Amino acid sequence: MASTPSLLRHCWPTASWPVAIPCGIDNHDALADSETWTETVITITSIEESAGDQPYREFFQKEFPMQRLGKPGYWQGGAVERLQLQNPVNLATFQNLLHGQSPDGTNRLVKERVAPHHPLGWRLTVTTSPSVTLLWALAPPETRLRIERAHLLSVRNALQQFERAVGGGKYKGCDLSQVDPVGLFARFNCGAACDQSPHLHTTAFFFNFALHRDGTVRTFTTDEVCRQRFRLEAASEKRLRYQLIGVIGPYMEEQWTDLRIRGVPQELASKFRFDPSFKLRSTNTLLDRSELWRSDQLFKVWKLQAQAWGWGPKHAEQFLTQARCVLVGRYHARRCMRGLFDTARLVQDVENAITRSIARKLNTSKQKRARQSRDKDISHSH
Repeated sequence: MASTPSLLRHCWPTASWPVAIPCGIDNHDALADSETWTETVITITSIEESAGDQPYREFFQKEFPMQRLGKPGYWQGGAVERLQLQNPVNLATFQNLLHGQSPDGTNRLVKERVAPHHPLGWRLTVTTSPSVTLLWALAPPETRLRIERAHLLSVRNALQQFERAVGGGKYKGCDLSQVDPVGLFARFNCGAACDQSPHLHTTAFFFNFALHRDGTVRTFTTDEVCRQRFRLEAASEKRLRYQLIGVIGPYMEEQWTDLRIRGVPQELASKFRFDPSFKLRSTNTLLDRSELWRSDQLFKVWKLQAQAWGWGPKHAEQFLTQARCVLVGRYHARRCMRGLFDTARLVQDVENAITRSIARKLNTSKQKRARQSRDKDISHSH
């Protein structure tokens, strides 16, 4: 097997297919720069008939789970139940649906394409910020799984909102059974780039059809899909912020930038991604190899690399301990404030009860004197 390129260079499956192209950029113009790392959290790329299997080939190859921490594909969307799809995602079923056919390929869901270059679907890439990815790569296994789960939940929530917005369907509250029309996604989770650098992200394929309850099928244009990019990004980031507070405690986020975690060195996150001077063979003898690492070796390799840069797994554990102490301190402070509030309310309730008791006694005494006075007047009249 050929030697791995520098860890800082992101290589795509082929030189003619960029993994992620931001909306608003013509795909044909972007093909010349296949190694561009976009700073956007969400990127959307249209899938054309002429591209063949290049947009999705990597996710069905054995290297994806064995060398990139890839997970089997997972179906998502309201059309999953209607089409009776089963996980994991199967290549033949994926290709049939992408070309507008039924899962078994016997019938057509999309009767005809509106235009010759009408997209078969879109490739959506949801990427975590560099600092979140770095902490995920260096954190202990338990915390790593929780960070990964936070990312997956944020992506799932964002895709649900994206499906509703793009389809323009009417729904009542959060009851997904009321959504009409419904769409379909094939979701692939991954933890490493092609060059095996840390890259926690999810790629979701949005198929170009939506199923109505009356049996009709509609399709979309690229403009309709790309208009929802910022909605998708906002929904993903909002859920991720909420999840991360419970995982790592308070963190710093600068406005108009990617999510940045307090205490995680930004320069180290950038070094994993962009430093052209870094060479795998010059960091540690353990890293010297002529073949790609297996997925079960990657976390050890990443930790050794980060340790050589001065911020390794021990620093990550120390950061997590301090962050959680702050979080626990805030939790106990809130409990203490609630306790003080409850005590004050109890005192107030006691004072009110005493006041009511005194008022009742005074009222009873006043009524008794009035009754005695009335009885005395009656006796004098006789």
